Amino acid sequence: MRFIFAAGVAALARSQQQQASLESLVENQQWSQASAAVQQAAGKNEAKFQWLAARVRFAYGDLERAAALAEKAAALEPRNADFQFLLFEVYGSQAQQASLLRQPGLARKCKRAVDEALAIDPKHIEALIGSMLYLYQAPGFFGGDKKRALAIPGEIGKFNPARGHLAQARLELLEKQYAKARECYRQAVAADPNLHAARVLLSSSLPEDPAQAEAQAREAVRINSKRVDGWDALAYALGRQGKTAELDRAIAQMEEPGGAFHGGRGLLDGGKDPAKAEQLFRQYLNRPAEGPGRPSKVMAHLRLATALERLGRKNEAVAALEEGAKLDPKHAAIQKELKRLRG
Repeated sequence: MRFIFAAGVAALARSQQQQASLESLVENQQWSQASAAVQQAAGKNEAKFQWLAARVRFAYGDLERAAALAEKAAALEPRNADFQFLLFEVYGSQAQQASLLRQPGLARKCKRAVDEALAIDPKHIEALIGSMLYLYQAPGFFGGDKKRALAIPGEIGKFNPARGHLAQARLELLEKQYAKARECYRQAVAADPNLHAARVLLSSSLPEDPAQAEAQAREAVRINSKRVDGWDALAYALGRQGKTAELDRAIAQMEEPGGAFHGGRGLLDGGKDPAKAEQLFRQYLNRPAEGPGRPSKVMAHLRLATALERLGRKNEAVAALEEGAKLDPKHAAIQKELKRLRG
């Protein structure tokens, strides 16, 4: 009996450790590793595992599978605001891709899920921001209400000032008020210097001030060295300044190779070292395809062509674009550049 009990405790501990590891991968957007972990743990019926697996499938754009997993998680644990919020996100993405006939039903499910999340936890920040975006963008007959949406950043700010500023920045971006959004990022950093997202967003909003962008990105990496977006921002800022030695050191520390692409992009945008940019784009292209949210191979071929053209190697630039066109024959930028270079 003791042996059976001990074996059960050990199995539970292993399950909890696997779940914690998967959650860390998901939270840090290490999607390729998270996908592998989900496959290894397939068959688990715990609500949290279903939710984490749904987030992975959602990240990869597999909306039908994500919906099924998220619905299962919510059925197993209906009073969980995180699970309801994920349903809101998945249904919202489905609605954007759905036919006109399906959109009303998905919009209602979307609204119901976010309202349920907030009924469970009125201070659920992600759900408050999701509700804000829905209210701001949805037409009135789908429950949209811009006046109500505009009040939400202030509500968030009452209990989390930094996240309130980030919520306001989302609204400013919808209005294409980029300078105002950047000021919101500054205010968020001032309110909470250890908020990783604020540091990354501020860094990314400062392309014309790469030294300050680098400083913000370094702080983001210090706060959380596992998140790839901080490293990406750092690689871009270093490339923009032509700091190739520091860029190489940063890329060597990254767990995923996306930094090579962003470093090369920074070099080109800053008018620096196209030969080094070529090397970095080829380095990126020689690695296996990364997970969602990472630069596509098509974009890497497009950027590689730019580097080659700047080096005076027009024929190789055309060849790079042709490789990109094989991956996506209808890619507008690829076709435009091919037409230009071929004359």
